[in-house]
Amino acid sequence: MEFATYDGVADFLDVAGNLYESDPVRHTIALTVLRQLETAAPSDSRKPLLITIHNGDTTIGAAFRTSRWPIGVSGVPEHAIADLVEFLVDGGHGIVGVNGPQPEADRFAELWMSATGQTSTLGMAQRLYRLDSLKPPSVAGEWRSATEDDVPLLVRWRHGFIEDAHMPTADPDWAEGQLRRDLAAGGMHGIWSVSGEPVSYASASLPSSGMSRVSSVYTPRERRGHGYGSAVTATVSQWALDNGASDVVLFTDLSNPTSNAIYQKIGYVPVLDAVDYRFQ
Repeated sequence: MEFATYDGVADFLDVAGNLYESDPVRHTIALTVLRQLETAAPSDSRKPLLITIHNGDTTIGAAFRTSRWPIGVSGVPEHAIADLVEFLVDGGHGIVGVNGPQPEADRFAELWMSATGQTSTLGMAQRLYRLDSLKPPSVAGEWRSATEDDVPLLVRWRHGFIEDAHMPTADPDWAEGQLRRDLAAGGMHGIWSVSGEPVSYASASLPSSGMSRVSSVYTPRERRGHGYGSAVTATVSQWALDNGASDVVLFTDLSNPTSNAIYQKIGYVPVLDAVDYRFQ
């Protein structure tokens, strides 16, 4: 088994792209993050770690890590996890955690702790859902697409989402820049409003390989319990379908039964369970 690393996302996707595109639902994070990085020109401090795994002339796996985030192993077959861990340890690559489908992420965490002596904490147990048949709820209010004028509000709400999800806090300037770039590129950022006042938010990525991922669904605490999150999620999901997505997906926190039930009510069905471990 051989490994290769890459200086640029475009070169990496030339080799790993077919693997990820063969199952865009399973590899939703890889496709959405890497396509964003392909045009973002990250600084050296945010240079991603990009790895492909080969058996002779055949590419059998791929993994990536960006900035301070866990390594994504959705593209690594379980039988290659041990060799990947050995490659990372021998190369001195710092890994803060692992994210991916549960069997592969569990195996990586187990072997990483054995090899390094580190411990792990479960950041989040997740479930990946795919939209089957959209069933928009009947909720007071209306939606609109966010504009540049909404960026300060959406940055605050995205930080609220990150805090609720116990995710690493992003640099405010970088988070704002990313949001502005995504708006300029045509990504959907939907706002649900009641009497002209914004009450909820969700985003959907531009379809890539026929897949769009809904994320950052957030309603301020004082506005929860009225169905606004369901309404805005349904709206951006419809936008994704209208813009060419055949697969619309989202992740939920398995510890939150409310959100899992809500998304199923509007037409999402479970695909797989995933986990996010952080190493100490």
